[in-house]
Amino acid sequence: MHIIKAKPASSHITGKPVITTLRRACAIAVCLLFSHPALADHDNQAPASQAEGTMIAAFSVWEPFAIEDEDGGIQGIDLMLLHEVANRLGLKLKSQPCPWRRCLKMLELGEIDVLTSFAYSDERAKFA
Repeated sequence: MHIIKAKPASSHITGKPVITTLRRACAIAVCLLFSHPALADHDNQAPASQAEGTMIAAFSVWEPFAIEDEDGGIQGIDLMLLHEVANRLGLKLKSQPCPWRRCLKMLELGEIDVLTSFAYSDERAKFA
């Protein structure tokens, strides 16, 4: 018979994976906040979806940023941030999962307002 002693739960967040995830979440939050329409040029109009009071977001299911649960719902860091940004802007959030390339194409065509979890590149900067 083996006796296993449980260690008390730590109140500190440690470990590289957790810290990396938190850093990424903070970076996404900053990017979303700086994409606020009030910071845009006055010559550019807000997307039609925002004029209607809705922010349309697309994302690719990629743990831990977007996780599909057993009921088919989506949860994760990206969704939490999107809901918070939409709430602060006074908008309703309409989100939809899609394959990565389709998400990029939707952003390029202006069909969505926000695309989460992607890295900067010169090619993608033209969508900003």
